[in-house]
Amino acid sequence: MIIDKITKKARNLTKEQQEDVLKYIQSLYDPREYTRLSQRIEIDAVIGNRVIQSDTRDISAGGAFVNTIAILELGSAARVVFSIPGQGKPFKLHSKVVRNEIEGVAFQFNKMANYSCQILAEVLSGSGEGDWLSDNSLNIEVA
Repeated sequence: MIIDKITKKARNLTKEQQEDVLKYIQSLYDPREYTRLSQRIEIDAVIGNRVIQSDTRDISAGGAFVNTIAILELGSAARVVFSIPGQGKPFKLHSKVVRNEIEGVAFQFNKMANYSCQILAEVLSGSGEGDWLSDNSLNIEVA
């Protein structure tokens, strides 16, 4: 069977090579509901009594990966705030920590109204109004 051949070969790889193979396999299947945009957007995240002010590696209507050295407890509730030019108000979203990596933390947005989710998805996909991607100076309005 093919899976047996793959497993046998993988056992002979170094740990780093195994991690590379795993990342490749994971890249073949992306269960995300919304398209991710690799764009740096300034973002504030409040987790308990901690505040992280950073930027995103990527973002979608379903969540964001935030560049930070902080290590946060998985499942921790968070509130994230970010602005997108052309939108009257900043997005203020409830979320939870779903992944820690060396480069940062992944937040999954929750408790978002369908209307807000639709607007965010449209803006991030480029089908919203304005070409905000050409302007890298994004302003954060803290709630």
